[in-house]
Amino acid sequence: MAYLIHVQTKDGDSPQGKEWEWVARAFGEQGPELADRLVATVRAWDRHIRAKDNDQHADPVLTVHPVGTPDDALPPRRRPGQAALPLGVPVAGS
Repeated sequence: MAYLIHVQTKDGDSPQGKEWEWVARAFGEQGPELADRLVATVRAWDRHIRAKDNDQHADPVLTVHPVGTPDDALPPRRRPGQAALPLGVPVAGS
């Protein structure tokens, strides 16, 4: 299992004075591999979706669906052109 948490790394008197980081946590035998894949997905989002020259950028929206879920069973994208960065993770028993 791997997941992201949003951690405040600097406190401040105003929102501009505060800093936050995304941190990947992972557990289990496949934890290190899953964490690496999750981090790679977030970095791809950072480079291509949240890029500073993209004035439409937004915070990541992460959803989880079983591997092999057909595209027509996935929720619609929130904005035209919003990229999907799939991360296929086998789940025990599926």
